[in-house]
Amino acid sequence: RYEPSCLGTNYRLSEIQAALGVAQLAKLSKLLARRRRNASILTSELAGASEIQLPTEPEGSLHSWNLYTIRIKAGGRHSTRRDMIVKYLRSKGIQAGVYYPLPINLMPYYREMLRIPSGSFPNSELSARTVLSLPTHPRLDEKNMAFVAEMTTKAIERLSR
Repeated sequence: RYEPSCLGTNYRLSEIQAALGVAQLAKLSKLLARRRRNASILTSELAGASEIQLPTEPEGSLHSWNLYTIRIKAGGRHSTRRDMIVKYLRSKGIQAGVYYPLPINLMPYYREMLRIPSGSFPNSELSARTVLSLPTHPRLDEKNMAFVAEMTTKAIERLSR
């Protein structure tokens, strides 16, 4: 009964977590609208930056934009360039982040358990080296988002010289 045969997780919420979740549901539409606005500002402001690939929202879909993840397209040492952009943005007070710096097959636990060699998932490994996320928090206003876009553009330009 309590002898799992594989790795798993428990996703049950505590009563306090559930109460917070119910309270947040009342605000969900407003929060998502603000995130969509913020993502739209970033998309508009960063559209001319040829060195990055912007996220898209497939037709008929409604993205939550909890993350606004861009990909650095330039060749060479992707993660070095990406990490320099993140460092620059953070120095300007922008909470840019790299949420998935290592694909799951290269994480120590899974690497040992699954014995999948590096290079087996080239797209995941490329993404781990080339993507970063920009903030879209609902409390950020248009001025904040314009600043995020401006500093992102400056960071990219600095690395392109």
